[in-house]
Amino acid sequence: MWKDPFIEELHIIREKHARQFNGDMDAIFQDWLKKQRESGREYVSFYSKKRRVAEPNTKYGRKNKVG
Repeated sequence: MWKDPFIEELHIIREKHARQFNGDMDAIFQDWLKKQRESGREYVSFYSKKRRVAEPNTKYGRKNKVG
């Protein structure tokens, strides 16, 4: 099977980074956030607006029609 050398390099970098934090995903994520803040770059977040929650016993937030 053919292996992409760029992808292999990314896997190596990711594994080295994970070893620094003993595989603790929370610590890894916090480190990435720290690096993002320290980079000085401007980032945009695309948080979705609050979604309307469907009412109980309804389908897709609309009352079911009977008959």
